This record gives sequence, structure tokens and C-alpha cells, in this order.
Amino acid sequence: MSHYVYEYLADTFILHIEHIKENYRRFTDDEITQLLQDYREYSLNLLNSQSLTIASSEESISSIATGTMSDLSSLKRTALYLDQIVVSDPVFEQSRLFSEVDVSLAKFIGKKEENLIDRVSLSRAAQKLIDLRPFVVGGYVKLYPLSYHQERQGNVPFLYSNVGFEDALPKNLLKYYNRRAKVRTVNAVDGKLMVMEHLENCRQIDIQFEGMRGGFGMGYTLTSGEFEALDEDVNFLLKQNIPTTLPELDVFDGWVKQSINRTARNHFDDLQKRILLAEQLNCIFCCEYEFENNLLRTNPKNDKIPSNTLKSTLEIDVPYLDSVSVEDLMSLRNSDGEAFQNFRLEHERIVRSARHETSPEKVRAIVEDGHHELLEVQVKQLTPKIKSYRRIMSIEGIIGVAGLAASIPTGGVSVYVTVLAALAGCKSYLEYASKLKSNPCYFMWKVKKLTKTQ
Repeated sequence: MSHYVYEYLADTFILHIEHIKENYRRFTDDEITQLLQDYREYSLNLLNSQSLTIASSEESISSIATGTMSDLSSLKRTALYLDQIVVSDPVFEQSRLFSEVDVSLAKFIGKKEENLIDRVSLSRAAQKLIDLRPFVVGGYVKLYPLSYHQERQGNVPFLYSNVGFEDALPKNLLKYYNRRAKVRTVNAVDGKLMVMEHLENCRQIDIQFEGMRGGFGMGYTLTSGEFEALDEDVNFLLKQNIPTTLPELDVFDGWVKQSINRTARNHFDDLQKRILLAEQLNCIFCCEYEFENNLLRTNPKNDKIPSNTLKSTLEIDVPYLDSVSVEDLMSLRNSDGEAFQNFRLEHERIVRSARHETSPEKVRAIVEDGHHELLEVQVKQLTPKIKSYRRIMSIEGIIGVAGLAASIPTGGVSVYVTVLAALAGCKSYLEYASKLKSNPCYFMWKVKKLTKTQ
């Protein structure tokens, strides 16, 4: 399913290494826009025809990669637990059309029109697509136009509230958002919007929430305007401008307050869309951000072992994993499925052991101790056991070969006895292999071994 991306873009300038390095400076905005729109149309046609699906079963565990979960280091870690992960197509994200209203608003708040095409972001998206290819070939990453489901549909709405949007969410949720809101001043400098490190009386602000690490934010501009009725109760003409004077402090404070409330509602709607999409794709939803994780803890139904285990997987510190190539890790997952499954079950057991703790510090300590025992102590203890098994197997093999060599001249009975000895050796090996794969740390022992072959 994911190969459609590479099949379409392989022969275009988008995935050409030299053009990526140059941020496509040899191509005009029109050429870039046309290619992205053609690719967008191709992708949406596949989506609408249901050619893009996420295959899954009751036994498999899949998740949507949100935020930084699609970073290469995070993908390696989640590959220690998940069967597959759905990653947003990074080039498709760059294909969203700017409407006339988008362009007008961007110019209105001080952004230059030529900056609407972000060539740097496109270059990064193309490079990410190249980096993801080994994960896709290995059957772990499934590319999907996730961003399409979160795009604004229709025209820009004009909203009004005579209570400052204090009713945007239930009071307990709105209070949670307000306590964690981080509001900063925005200045337009040479056609770019610069977010400052402080908040002062101004007409442009940026709002984010602590614990989201840049995962969600919105900008607002305080304008002055007037409505002019064009006909009775149907059409109005809105005239807006940005005054050069600063607003009164009570006006500024009220505007900031209602902007936080609107951002809270917008984030909540966005979160609901992501959860719904995960359900539609038969994926578990993992809260990578502390802010969202704490928000959803108010609903006990979200306290599930797979999602909690996936979250703890992202926090595992496995230094030697960074030295393992993506190709080798994918090959190991596909060839040692039984060992991978046993490791995953033990991983879930560790997380399950902490599920009844109410203190986040105690939960973290239990999980970290369990991971240390599994990933470091048991992996080291497994090495001498494997050497011991192999030494015994080599001795049995020598005896079997010697018996075979001595039996050839003697006749049928001796040959029959030697064959039995060889079969016994085979049985011992199968038992040896079975014992190894049933050990929950055997999979990570093989992962660590890959670092020595690089």
C-alpha cells in the first residue's frame, strides 16, 4: 500500500538528492505547485477508491505515529513493540492548496506572498520520505495521507461569543487548558512572523500548551473592523484593518482570554479527530505528549495496556539501538517473529505491573527498573548460557560425526544406530533453539548482537 508514494515520486525532481539539497532552487513556484497538486490528486483518488487501506488483524498491534513518533529514532523504538505503524505521508502534507482567503490573510498579517511555498519544509519532507523507505520495505511503516483528515474543510468561519467562549468546553477541561496555556507576542519582520519569548500588549499572539512540545499551536491577530449589510440578514461586507496603536489593556486581556478558550476547543476537536481516525484504521492511539496524556486520563476507558506500553516504549533508553541499521532491524523482526512476540509480551507484563500505581514517579520507577532488568541484566546473563548451549551442541555434533565415519564400513546395524544419534542431535538443537526463542530477552540479545556486525 505504501509503495504508491515511491512509485509516483521516484522519477520526479521531488526525490532527487541534488534538488533536495538545493531546496529546489532550479524550479519555479508554479512547477513545484503543479507537481504537488498532481500528486495530491493521485493520492486522494486512491483514498476515495479505498485502494489505501491499513491491513490489520486482532492479533496484530498497530498505531498511528503522531508528533515526533515518526522520527527515525522513535520508529526504531516502537519497532520493538508494534507490528506496524501508520506514518503521515510527509510530501502530501506539503500539497495543501492555499485558498484566496488564506493568501489574503497571510498578506494581511504581514507575511510575504512568496513565502507561502516553504521550500525548506518540502526538502525536509522529501528527505524524510527517503529515510522512511527501509521501514516501508520491511513492512513496518505504512504511509497514509493522515493530514488530509485534519485539514479545514470549507470556508474560514467567523465566530462570535458574548461570553468570551467560556462555554467552548466543560469547565473542568477549560480550566485544565487555561492553566497550561503559554501565550507569546508575535512580530512581523521582513515578511516573516517571529514568535517572541515574552508576552506584552500587542495585536498578534501565539498560543501553545505546556507539555505539547510544539505539537499544537495557533496564532491570532487583534483587528479593528466594521460590518456593512449588503442585503437583509444574508450577506455582509466585513472591513478589517490592523491599527498601529496598541489596544486598551482590558481589551487586550479579554482578547487573550477568549483566544486561549478558542485554541482549547480547536485542540480538543483536533484530538478527537485523531482518536477517531485511529479507530477507523484499527490502530491504538498513543499520547506521546504529556499534555494530552494527562487530559485523556480523566477517561478510564483510555487506560489500555497496548497504548500505555507503546508510550513506555518511546521512553526506553536503548543506546545500542541507534547503532543498528533500519534494514537489519526490519530483517530481524521478520525472521524471528516468535522471539519478537515473546519480548513484546514481557514488555507488556512490566507495564501491567505498574497500572494500579497512582503516583507518576512510582509508575516511572517500576517501568524503568523492569526495562533495565530486561534490556541490560537479562541480556548479559543470556550470553554465557548461549555459549554453554553451543559448546554442548558442538560436542554432540562431534560424537555424531565420529559415529557416522566409523559405521560406514561395518554394515547396516551400525549405520542405523548412527542415524539415530544424528536425529537425537537434531532434536537437541531444536530444543535448544526453542528455549532460546522463548526467553523474553532473546530478541534484544540479537538486536544488540547486530551492533557488533556493523
